[in-house]
Amino acid sequence: MTSSTGRDGAARVLVADDDQQLCESLKLLLQERQYDVRTAPDGRRCLEVIKEYMPDVLVLDLAMPHLDGFGVLQEMEVLEFDGQLPDVIVLTGHGGISDGARAIKSGAIGFLTKPARNIELLTLISRAVAGRRALDQKRAVFTDSKKHWECVVSCHRENIRHVVNQIAAEIEAFGLILPK
Repeated sequence: MTSSTGRDGAARVLVADDDQQLCESLKLLLQERQYDVRTAPDGRRCLEVIKEYMPDVLVLDLAMPHLDGFGVLQEMEVLEFDGQLPDVIVLTGHGGISDGARAIKSGAIGFLTKPARNIELLTLISRAVAGRRALDQKRAVFTDSKKHWECVVSCHRENIRHVVNQIAAEIEAFGLILPK
């Protein structure tokens, strides 16, 4: 499954925060850097937008109405989602070291407190997008290779064990599964 992209192949970013002014300023900042951006004013709406928009990155506040950021992270674990869940960067004004550790344990890839420097947020988003695109490239190469392997298996049934072992080794080399 490839990473989701918005208009013109731009990476998709969802900003979930109840501070509408912050949402709009981040939206403008990210659009200037060619990201496709949506916003959500609360945790429940955030989950709805994740399902319909399939963002690459979620910038998430912890203190929001209807469902806080930790609730969003918990709900995302069981979310039925067609694709890869977004990488989460927590950006909050109500958090300390313990909240940062809890957010990272809950699956966030970064934790920033408000007011965060734009360069810090942009760097985290850029790294997340780059990581997702690298994985997408590995998956694409694997998918192309898989077609060839299917042909080899169907043409040479007597060598199936060797072919299966070779496929497993290739999958490990792509980093799609962990070695034994």
